[in-house]
Amino acid sequence: MGHTRVGLLPNVGRWREVMTALGEGATPADELTTLVLDAAADTLARNDFDQPVSASFELLIQMAQAADSPDWIVRLSEVGIEVDERTSARRLVARSAEALRGRLSDEQCSFLGREIALRTFAETLGSYFSAQTGSLLGSDAQTGREWLARLNRGDAFGRISHQYFALLLRRTVAYFASREIPRHVAQNGRFATVTEAAAFEREELGAASYDAAAVVRRFAEEWYGGRLARRQAHLPDVRGFAAYATRKLVGALPAEGDA
Repeated sequence: MGHTRVGLLPNVGRWREVMTALGEGATPADELTTLVLDAAADTLARNDFDQPVSASFELLIQMAQAADSPDWIVRLSEVGIEVDERTSARRLVARSAEALRGRLSDEQCSFLGREIALRTFAETLGSYFSAQTGSLLGSDAQTGREWLARLNRGDAFGRISHQYFALLLRRTVAYFASREIPRHVAQNGRFATVTEAAAFEREELGAASYDAAAVVRRFAEEWYGGRLARRQAHLPDVRGFAAYATRKLVGALPAEGDA
């Protein structure tokens, strides 16, 4: 799932229940998925993610609004992204992620929240460009500008918000669960093969993350569409949007016993 395995699953809170279920070996996939998502919801509900998620959407909106300007290169520079006409879309994504990193304070967010949010932002933007152009390779900054400008529509902003929060949840799940799941791959373990374990992560956890994040899409469409009509998308508004969208995502996740 595109993460780095380091250490084991933390033996705290809801993740302890995931460890127990994996150790028992017979927990059905749907119940195990519910336990994992419930643990992820507990993690997301903490303040680790408030500042990096808010900063991600502040920058995304600034990029979209800059792309609508005739002086888009200057406007992007003003928000910390240096490009020219020859800059590739791939480089635009990388420099956007660098600009986001510069906005994230050690005092306001944890290492975990910062790193997951950074990866989520870069992957969301890269996936968005790739879906429109077929590939980041060979696409220039002007092409990236055109697609960024399209985010100044409520429906497009809703779609990219859905993608962002699905990836945020998936990255959170991957960071924790994928450090423990490989320990339960054995003939008599929860997963008989590495392939089976990988399929569970990809198909069960990945699909559940995308489905859960769908709740954000309509809210994001209406929120940004309303502010575009009033030409308002200031930082306090973005902070409120990010916090409420995260709460909606957490509220959409199944609690233990709901499956």
